[in-house]
Amino acid sequence: MKNFSEMVRAKFAEKNWRVTAGIQSLTKILETSKGTRSVRVLTRQLATDGHRVDLATVYRQLEKLKKLKLVHQEIGRASCRE
Repeated sequence: MKNFSEMVRAKFAEKNWRVTAGIQSLTKILETSKGTRSVRVLTRQLATDGHRVDLATVYRQLEKLKKLKLVHQEIGRASCRE
């Protein structure tokens, strides 16, 4: 069975989308997270890990993951792995 990061890479490849360093970093956080994480929490975690990324970028990345049905959005929150 593929881990979450491998599933993301495979789905991005199907769409001919680039797997950027930002997507890789975000998927690693989601892969190791337990439960739901807000976009702000994810953005802070990325910053803590040394990645310079803004809130809008994280929203865009999550939107792509959502289109691929790899994450879903809860009311008022985004990003919970399925």
